[in-house]
Amino acid sequence: MMSTQKKLVIPVNDETQKEIIIAWLSAWDIDSIVEGEDYLDAYLPNSDYSDIIALLDEKVGVDPKAVKVKEVENKNWNAEWEANFQPIEIDDIYVRATFHEPAPQQFQELIISPKMAFGTGHHATTHMMISYLNKIDLKDKTVLDYGCGTGILAVFARMKKCGAISAIDIQAEAMENTFEHIELNQLAANDLEVLQGDLDVLRGKKYEVILANINRQVLLKQVHKLKLHLAESGLLILSGILKSDRELIMDTYLNARYNLKDEESRGEWCRFSFTV
Repeated sequence: MMSTQKKLVIPVNDETQKEIIIAWLSAWDIDSIVEGEDYLDAYLPNSDYSDIIALLDEKVGVDPKAVKVKEVENKNWNAEWEANFQPIEIDDIYVRATFHEPAPQQFQELIISPKMAFGTGHHATTHMMISYLNKIDLKDKTVLDYGCGTGILAVFARMKKCGAISAIDIQAEAMENTFEHIELNQLAANDLEVLQGDLDVLRGKKYEVILANINRQVLLKQVHKLKLHLAESGLLILSGILKSDRELIMDTYLNARYNLKDEESRGEWCRFSFTV
């Protein structure tokens, strides 16, 4: 007889809400989470899921009637997902997972340990950030990766021979992922300063390059604090911005007396770089 389990199909309005829902779900007994463009699939053991739906209603504002409950074949969903996960090429960078073959000889390799509920490097925002970092001179420059997530951008900046680098995030899982990627890419543990917290943990340090691939709300809230941590003639690189928010982000940073250096878009997402 086929073993089954429950799947919740949860509608999401935007990337920010998606991230919040994932954060809440991570506290529950969830087998795995798969991201769609405007939904999340949460695979559960065959236990009572009503508490989870009530939590999503209370904490995130998801309409309980909009959440669909389906019974599906019980599989190793992480293994299923890995089977369909492919390496990607970003310029001359080959981003692969631990279960892929090594990169072709002409590529520089960036190894990730992807999680179903976290970024994998395939997203347009990460793609643009890696491509941009690959084109600029980072040698010996001090770098901050703000909202580092998996730490991939910080790791890549260190591979590009940057100087002192700090990677910070408010999530404990981000610290674990960052340390994992430091090891996977054969960097020394002391090559990066990895801190849990917000900008206050930096204690006034300034950086020549700041990376912020993060959501709109944080970029708007921290527009002035980020400037306090940017060295004179420093470069601030932002992504995680939908095209529909382009004007809002642009106006906010220009009004805060940043100077636009350049911008690009990929799909529905934007990347900016500013100087001061």
